[in-house]
Amino acid sequence: MKKLFLFVLLFTCAGFSGYTEITEAASLEWSDNGFQAVDIAAGNIDDDPRLEVAVLGTAGTGWEELGLAVFELDSGTFTLEDKLYLSPSVPSGAMHPTSVLLCDVDGDGSRDVVAGGYESKVGIPEGFVRTYEFDGSLSPQYDYTMTWVKIEALGAKQSGGKCNINAAGTRAPPGSQHEYVAALNTDSGTLDMYYNSTKTWLSESGAYGVDFFSNGSIVTAGTAAAGWLGMPHVSVTVNPGNLSGKFGSTTATKSATSLAIGDVDGDGTEEIIAGVDYSSMLPSNTGQILLLDDELNELDWASVSSGLASTYMNAIDACDIDADGYNEILAAVDVAASADYGALKSYNYLGSLAETSEYNVTVSGKEASLAAVQCTNADMDSRGEVAGVANIVDSMSGEYSIKLLVMESPPVVPEIAVLNPSPGERLSGMLTAAINVTDDSPPSDLNVQWRVFSANLTSYLTAMNNTGYIYHAGRNLSGYSDGQYTIQFKATDPEGNEAVEELDFYVDNSALAVGLFSPPEGSVVKPGTGLAFSASRPLSSFIYSAGYGAANNTLAAPYVINTSGWEDGTKKIQVWAESPGGKHFHDAFTVILDGTSPEIKLLSPMEETIEPGDEVVLSVKDYQLSRLVVEVNSVQADYLGTPMPFVIDTTSWDEGSNTVKVIAEDAAGNPPSVETFAFEFAAFGVPLENATNATTMEEAAELIDAVEQEIADAKDSGADAGLAEKILEEAKRLLSLGKYQKAKDAAVDARHNIPSAPGQPPLPPEQPLPRPSGQPPAEQPAPEPPEEQDYTWLLWAAGILAVIAAGSYLLGKRMEDVPSPEEMDEEAFPEEKTKKPSKPKKKPRKKKQKKK
Repeated sequence: MKKLFLFVLLFTCAGFSGYTEITEAASLEWSDNGFQAVDIAAGNIDDDPRLEVAVLGTAGTGWEELGLAVFELDSGTFTLEDKLYLSPSVPSGAMHPTSVLLCDVDGDGSRDVVAGGYESKVGIPEGFVRTYEFDGSLSPQYDYTMTWVKIEALGAKQSGGKCNINAAGTRAPPGSQHEYVAALNTDSGTLDMYYNSTKTWLSESGAYGVDFFSNGSIVTAGTAAAGWLGMPHVSVTVNPGNLSGKFGSTTATKSATSLAIGDVDGDGTEEIIAGVDYSSMLPSNTGQILLLDDELNELDWASVSSGLASTYMNAIDACDIDADGYNEILAAVDVAASADYGALKSYNYLGSLAETSEYNVTVSGKEASLAAVQCTNADMDSRGEVAGVANIVDSMSGEYSIKLLVMESPPVVPEIAVLNPSPGERLSGMLTAAINVTDDSPPSDLNVQWRVFSANLTSYLTAMNNTGYIYHAGRNLSGYSDGQYTIQFKATDPEGNEAVEELDFYVDNSALAVGLFSPPEGSVVKPGTGLAFSASRPLSSFIYSAGYGAANNTLAAPYVINTSGWEDGTKKIQVWAESPGGKHFHDAFTVILDGTSPEIKLLSPMEETIEPGDEVVLSVKDYQLSRLVVEVNSVQADYLGTPMPFVIDTTSWDEGSNTVKVIAEDAAGNPPSVETFAFEFAAFGVPLENATNATTMEEAAELIDAVEQEIADAKDSGADAGLAEKILEEAKRLLSLGKYQKAKDAAVDARHNIPSAPGQPPLPPEQPLPRPSGQPPAEQPAPEPPEEQDYTWLLWAAGILAVIAAGSYLLGKRMEDVPSPEEMDEEAFPEEKTKKPSKPKKKPRKKKQKKK
C-alpha cells in the first residue's frame, strides 16, 4: 500500500531581527489510502477554542480520488476528527483537488470546509467547488460545477454574515486556454463567470491564485500568453468591478502560481505578493517573489533558490508571525523531480526584500516536499503561526506517509544586561544601577522594575527610569549596615513574557581595615618569613615599603610580603591600601628580623679560679628568647625572663671544679646556643690550689694591725687620717671573707693615705724623710759610669701600676659614701671644734707568735 506524507508546520519568526529559531510544538504521523496532500486550511471550524486543520489531497492506488481529512489540535496533540474520499464520476476519470479554505458559506455563524479543483472526464475538464459543514464530522453542503474549467485556486472574503468565494483558474475549450474567474452563487447554486481573459490577452493565459483586497477588490495572478512581449511572463489583474487594471512583468519568469495580500512594510497600504515558479531563462532556475503595490507598481523582487534546479513556489502567504507590526512573507519552496527537498522561507520588506529564515522540512531523517503554507493563530496569542503541508515518499518502498507537525518560534522574551554595578562589587554611599533591556516591544511598552534586598532586609519592586532601552535608578546606601545584598531587576513585555536578573554586591560603609595576621605584629621571625596581611574587604591596590625611606612595592592578592634577604633588626613596614569603593588605609606594622642564634657571654670572673664571695656574671644577647636554661653542676634552672646580666650564686659550691652550662633558644627559631664554663673554687681561709706565693691570713692581719697603729699615731699628731681609716675598714672586711691578698693590698693602700703631718699630703713610703733645716745635704757618692740599661722592669712596673689603678678605682667606688675626717670630727665632737683633740687610748693588741 502506498503511503502519503502530510506535514503541517506552525511557527513564528522575527520580522526584522535576522534568522529565527524554530521549535517543534506537536506532531502526528498518519497514513491512509495513499493520501498525498496538495493544500491545507487551518482555523477554528466548530467554534470550540481548539484549532482544526483541513487537509485536501489525492488518494487511491493511482491518486484518482479526492481525499479530505480534518484534524484537531488539543494541548499539543493532534487527533483525526473525520475523513472522506470522492471517486471520479466516470470510469477512467480522475479527481484533481487543488485548493481548500474555511469560511461561513451559509451564514449560520460556523465555518464550513470548501474544497475546489476539477475532474477529468474523458479529456473534458469540469471544475467543481464543494462545501461541507463540520460539527465533528463532514457533511456535504453545496456542489458547484462548470465544464471546460480548471479551478486552480479559491479565495474568500467574509461579508454580510457570509463569505464571498471566488474561483480562479483557466477555461480551456478546444483550441485555446484563457484566464478564468468565477464567483460562487449560493442562491442559484451556480458558478458565474464574470471575467474572461480572452477579451484582453492574446492567448493561453490562466489564473493560479486569487485573493481579495480589504476593500473587496479581487486580485488574480497567473501567466500571460507567450506572444505578449515575446516571452512567458507573470500577469496580475485587479478587478474593481470594471474589469480594468493589469500588470505584465517583463522579468523572464514562467508562471505566478501563488498569491497573497498584506501590508508588509507597515505603511498601512496592502501590497500584492506573487510566488513565481522557476524559469529556464533565470540563473540556476530559481523561483521568485514579486512584490507590487496596490496600483500594480513593482516594488521589488527576490530570487528564491532551493540550492537545486527547477524551484517551484507551491504556496505563499503573509502574516505578522512575531507581533512586531509587520507582515512577513512566507513561501513554500519545492524542487521539481526531487521528492526529498522542501523548505519554508520567510522574508521581510523594509525598502528591499530580505530573507530572514529557512527551515528545511525533514521527516524520519528525510527531507519533505513542501506543498502549501497558511498563516493561522493556533494558540490565540499575539503571534501568528504558519501551517504547512508536505509529502514524503519512502524511497525504498515507494509508500507515502502523513505526519502532522506543529512548529513555532519561541516568543521573544526580554533580555536584561546589567551595566552597573558589577557582581560582587563593594559599595558605600550612593548606588547607581543601570541595565540594558532587549525586546521586540518599544521601551514605552515595557514594565521594568528593581529592588535591593538581603536576608535581613525586605523590599518591593519599584519602577526604573529609562532613556530608550537603558533603564537606571539610584539608592543611598549610607544607612545600610555592612554586608551582602542582592539587586533584582525584572522586565515584562506586553505579552506577559518576563525576564529576571539578579546580582550580589556588598555594602562597606565602615572604614577600611588592614592587619598583619601572620605572624602577629611585633613578632620576632627569621628572614624569609612571609608576612601575611588581611583586609576587611577586597582591595584595588596594596602598596608597602620595608621602612621609612624604603622603596614602595605593589603587591597583588594574597597580600604576603617576602622578607628574604632582609637584614636583622626592627622593621617598620608601611602599608597603603585602597578598596574599590574608594576607602583608603595607611599604617605601620612592626616586626623584628632575627637570623642569628643567641650570643652567650661570661662577664665575670675573667679567670677560671674563684674564691668564696666571687660572683659568676653571665649575659645572653638576643631579640627575644624563647628558652634559657642554666645548668650548675648538672642541676638545671629556668632563667627565662631574668634581667640581663644575671648572677650565679656560688655560696653553695664545693671546693674544687664546678661547671656552669647555658642553653639559649630564640623566638625566631634559629639554632640554639650552648656554652659551658668551668671554674676552680677555694673555700674560706684556705689557700687556693697551686697558689704558692699567696698571702696568709696571719700576714694580712699583722699588716692591718700595723697600719691601724700608724693611723692612730697620725691622728695623735693632728693629721686627718679619715680616708686611711675607711680604706682599712675595707681591708678588715676582705680579711673576714678570706680574701687575704686583697685585704693586704687594701691595708697597703690605707698606709699610703696616712698624712705625715697636719695639712701635708701623705708621702709615698719609698721616698726618704725630709732633711732638718740648716743641715748640709748628705754626701753623695760619686756617679758610676753608665751601664747598658735593662728596661724589662719598666714593663712589669707598668703592669703593676695598672692593677693598682684598677683596684683604687674600685675602692674609691666603695668609699664614695664615707664622710670626710672633718665631717666625722664635727659629728663626734661638735662642741670642741677649736680644741686640740685628746690622744686616744691605744687598743690592746694580741701578741703574735712567730711561726716555727
